[in-house]
Amino acid sequence: MTFPLFDLSGQRALVTGSSQGIGFALAKGLAEHGTRSRSAIST
Repeated sequence: MTFPLFDLSGQRALVTGSSQGIGFALAKGLAEHGTRSRSAIST
């Protein structure tokens, strides 16, 4: 499935607190939309 309005190919994202809840969903969504590298840090 493609999302032309949300194409993040080649972009980087840093998500903190992504071990559960909103942070987890956000990290997953960014990955699905093509972020090149993402760091998940649980604080």
